[in-house]
Amino acid sequence: MEELMLLLLEKGADVPEQVAEELRSGRSYAGMGTRVGADADIETKAMIAFQNVEMNLLSQAEIIFNRETADSWQIKLNQAKESPPVAAKTTSRYITGVPKGSYQIRVQTEYLDTAENLDEMLAGYKLKTIPQDDDFVMIYGEKENVMNFLKEIRQITIEALNKGT
Repeated sequence: MEELMLLLLEKGADVPEQVAEELRSGRSYAGMGTRVGADADIETKAMIAFQNVEMNLLSQAEIIFNRETADSWQIKLNQAKESPPVAAKTTSRYITGVPKGSYQIRVQTEYLDTAENLDEMLAGYKLKTIPQDDDFVMIYGEKENVMNFLKEIRQITIEALNKGT
């Protein structure tokens, strides 16, 4: 669903913030549902959230692209539902080397590859990084600086995607 949402955003679709929030909620509920002792109510909430996102994204795909494209995405989403879940690699939530009180976020390195002068950007925002084992990097510093840095990276990524199309 994330891939379809990104494709729609690239093509200029107006995906409501509520849809993105539903997707985040669904992921959160699904994560809680995988824990031992989780009740069926959590799984139901995840299913409802994902259905709402799917319905919205597929209707947008039909409007932006065509019926055939929306149908092919429907097939992909159905196949994803039927496939067995992939076990998530668990990592420790405690990261050594991050000062207490710092705001931290893990970012996939592929999203940082579009920035040409990444080290200068990080220095400009007074941020530090710690490479992770799973193709992620921990970025930490003051919350406002981290948020501003992420906004700039997002803009650079969107511009790079627009140049590619």
